[in-house]
Amino acid sequence: MVVEKAQFSGWNRHKGCFIFVVLVYFTLSRMTMPDPTTYNRIAKAIDYIQSNYQLQPSLDEIAEQVHLSPFHFQRLFTEWAGVSPKKFLQYISLSHAKSVLEQNASLMDAVEATGLSGSGRLHDLFINIEGMIERLIRFWN
Repeated sequence: MVVEKAQFSGWNRHKGCFIFVVLVYFTLSRMTMPDPTTYNRIAKAIDYIQSNYQLQPSLDEIAEQVHLSPFHFQRLFTEWAGVSPKKFLQYISLSHAKSVLEQNASLMDAVEATGLSGSGRLHDLFINIEGMIERLIRFWN
């Protein structure tokens, strides 16, 4: 339908617009037909990250779980999830750390519960993702 409207409204004048519409159409049509195998692999990786975030698994460990090379897994995960596996792991870890801190636990309790190597890593997560330090979380909630 969109292609017919672009053709009838003057090919020369709307040639660039027509090409853009065709490119968008093909891009969206490719995205709406998901590959079930890839979908299952990404879903399995997300489940693995969510259930093992306290171990802070590496890219290699997660890729091994879904039987892909780390490079290919990184590319597929980012394409399907919209963020890299590392960033997804950081979001999950930070979410858990925030829930621990909201229960009036100490910073070290949050670090241990999240599986981070130290309070500096927790501080970096808060700065990079939340844009504020962890001590302010208690005052904002």
